[in-house]
Amino acid sequence: MAILTAVAVVAVVVAVVITGYTRNLAGPLRQPVGQVNDVIITMGEYVKRLRVYELGTRASGQQPDYSQIPFTLVFGMQDEELMRQGAPRFGVRVTPAEVEKELRTRVLALQGRSESPESIDAAHFKELYAQFLSELKLRDQEYRRVVEADVLRARLKDFLAQDPKQVPVVAEQVHLRAIRIGQAQEGQQPVRPEAVIDRWRRGEDFARLAAELSDHPSARDGGDLGFKPRHVLPEEVDQVAFAAPSGPIYTPVVTAGGTWIIEVLAREENRRVSKEDFEVLKEFALTNWLQEQRRAEYNTVKLFWDSDRYQFAVEQARKIRKT
Repeated sequence: MAILTAVAVVAVVVAVVITGYTRNLAGPLRQPVGQVNDVIITMGEYVKRLRVYELGTRASGQQPDYSQIPFTLVFGMQDEELMRQGAPRFGVRVTPAEVEKELRTRVLALQGRSESPESIDAAHFKELYAQFLSELKLRDQEYRRVVEADVLRARLKDFLAQDPKQVPVVAEQVHLRAIRIGQAQEGQQPVRPEAVIDRWRRGEDFARLAAELSDHPSARDGGDLGFKPRHVLPEEVDQVAFAAPSGPIYTPVVTAGGTWIIEVLAREENRRVSKEDFEVLKEFALTNWLQEQRRAEYNTVKLFWDSDRYQFAVEQARKIRKT
């Protein structure tokens, strides 16, 4: 009887522990956060992707931004599934060899290794990869799926770029100089765009104003952006720049990323798109394609996101930071 009583007590304790785990962690991890047709994206998969984001951000020397990523990551995972389901209709596929090559390149880079994927010993890479997966708390197939999605994204952009209507090689372009004024840093006085324009009107050199006040990378070049086609700069800047005649534009252009002050230096109807801008246009074409897929009648795309799921995801992200 004593043995049976002890066994019963242990069974009750184990049941309580399992019930608590299921309610507090396993249950939420099984909850859906998104859906694309018959594929459900669970909170568990989402949390694993947060680990990938965290490690990649750390490796690049940046600080993770959990003010936005809990939202954008869900949409990104939906986009990946839309690509997996939609790309084969165009004959766009990714081979295991392509995934393996990208995986090796990425793991070595994230581990801070200088070896090339071709030169590193197979046994040595296996050891590094096992350590990498242990840090991420992912299985091999789970991480390969992440890499596969990125390779597929690149292949799909290349496919879309074959259509000059979507990604033109030659396009109308404007030569711009710009000053972008973002939000003031803590402790700094905000810059008033109207005051900058007033200084410009009174004869101050635009390049010096850009170097002093612009938070755009072009500030080091006096705000000179070079020739730009549509869809490379913010849409609001495009609307003004391509409609205005050459010369100063003394009206600030407000965008989500800051307020722009621009000058149109020249324009050309048919100018070859630079390699850098061509890549931006490829990304723009893919974004348009994904938006079309979300609206398509043959696709069912749902988002299951509320304050409870958001709070749970943020708590998991904080735990990742501490590990």
